[in-house]
Amino acid sequence: MSDAVVVTGSSLTLDEVLAVARGGAGARIDDATRARIAAGHETLLRSLAADVAVYGANTGVGAAKLDAVADDARFNRVMLANHRVASGPDAPPDVVRATILRTANHLATGRNGVRPELVEALLATLDAPEPPRMQALGSLGIGDIGPLVDLALDALGDMELGPSEGLALFDHNAYGTAAAALAVADCRRLADALDATIALDLEGFGANLGAIDPIVAASRPYPGIVAVRERVAGLLTGSDLEDRSRARNLQDPVCFRSAVQIQGAFRDVLGRAEEVLAFELNAFQGNPIVIAEEDRVQSVGQFIILPLALAVDALRQALAAALTAQLERTIKQLQLPFNGLSRGLRVHETGGEPGLEIISHGLTSLVGECRLLAAPVANELPTTSIEEGIEDAMSFLPTGARRLSEMCALGERVVAGGLVVAAQACDLRGHRLGAGTQDLHALVRGAVPALAPNGPMPRLEPVEALVRAGRVGAVGA
Repeated sequence: MSDAVVVTGSSLTLDEVLAVARGGAGARIDDATRARIAAGHETLLRSLAADVAVYGANTGVGAAKLDAVADDARFNRVMLANHRVASGPDAPPDVVRATILRTANHLATGRNGVRPELVEALLATLDAPEPPRMQALGSLGIGDIGPLVDLALDALGDMELGPSEGLALFDHNAYGTAAAALAVADCRRLADALDATIALDLEGFGANLGAIDPIVAASRPYPGIVAVRERVAGLLTGSDLEDRSRARNLQDPVCFRSAVQIQGAFRDVLGRAEEVLAFELNAFQGNPIVIAEEDRVQSVGQFIILPLALAVDALRQALAAALTAQLERTIKQLQLPFNGLSRGLRVHETGGEPGLEIISHGLTSLVGECRLLAAPVANELPTTSIEEGIEDAMSFLPTGARRLSEMCALGERVVAGGLVVAAQACDLRGHRLGAGTQDLHALVRGAVPALAPNGPMPRLEPVEALVRAGRVGAVGA
C-alpha cells in the first residue's frame, strides 16, 4: 500500500486521479482522515438523536422530503434501488476507477455523516480484478444520481448502510468530475501535441517565421500566447527558416500566421479548466452538510457544478477552433497553389500519382464531428418539473465531459494526419530543420515511411499511437 494514493478529502490532484484511473494505483485513508470521518458521523448521530430533521437520513428525498423515515437500513436499500435510472453503455474502466476515487474523496471530507468503514469498503473495490459496473447515461449534472447508484449497488453489494449513507453515495458530482478530469488530462496531452505539430507545419509550409516573432507575445502577453510562442520557437531553433529572407510569403494564410494566437487561446481556456477542476476534485458537492466543528447539520445545494460544466463547454469550443486551424494548415500544405511544391505533395507529376491529398477528406470529416460535439450543454434545461419542480436547474457536466473525451480521440487522428503531411512537405522542401522539428520529423518517419512514387498512402494509426502515448507532445519539452 506504500504506492497507494492517500485520500484526505482535501488534497486530491489530477495526477493522483490518473495514477488510480489509468496507472492501477490503489488508494487508502490515513488515521487523521478516519478520525475526521468518524467525527462527522458522531455529529450526525447526535442530531438524529435530538430529533433534528436531516434530509435523507430521517426524511425522504426529493418530493418525499417531508416524509418521515424510521428504518434506516431498509430505507437506504430501497432508496438506492429506486434511483437506479442509468442507461446506455457501461462507462469505461478508467472513468469508473476515477469515480470511485472522487466519491471516496467526497466522503472523506467528513461532511456527509458516513462511517469510515463505508469509505474503506468503496476504496477496496479498486483492488478488485474487475471494476464495478456503472452505466454511462442518466445524469443531469445536479448530482450524478443514475451512474452513482449503479456504482454503489455493484461495488458495495449487500453491505448494510447507516443513516444518510444511501444519499451520500449519489447526491454529488463524482462521476461528472471524474470524467471531466480524465478528459482534461487527454486535452492537455493533445495540446502538447498540437504545439509541436504547429512547428512542423511551419517547416513544411516554408512559412514566414514572423508568426513567432517575440513581439507577438510581448505585445499581447496572454499566458497561452507566451507559452505557445516559446515552445514553437524552441522547436524551430536552428531551422533555415530563421533566415527571414527565405520566407516564401510576406504574409502566410491566417492558420499559419495566427497559429500561436489560436493555440494560445486554447491553452488559456485549458488552464482555466484545470484551475476549476482543482477546486472540484476536493470540493464538498453534496447535501446536507455535516459541520462537526459546530455540531450541526445544514441543508445546502452544493450539487450544482456549473463552474466546471461551463469550463468544459468553453474548452470544447476552444479545442474545436484549434483543430479547425490544424485542418486548414494540413489542407493548404497539400494544395499546389499554396505549397509551391506539388499537388498532394506527390513525388513526381506523372502516372496519375494521387499523393496525400485524399487525407483531407477523412480529416475534414473528423473536424466536422468535433465542431458538432463542441456545442455547449450547460445552458440546456429540458424541464423544470422533475420532483414536483424542486430539481429545476441542471448542468449536464457528464455530457460535456464525455463529448470532450470524444473530441480528444478524434483530435489525435487529426494531429496524426497533420504530422504525416507536414513531414512529407519537409521532405520535398529539403531545407535544414530546427533541432526540435528534426526530432519530430524523425519520430514520424520512424512510424511511417515517406511517400514513394506511385506508392500507397501511409496509414495514420502508427502516428496516432505516438500522439496518444504523449511522445509527440514530449518532443522538445
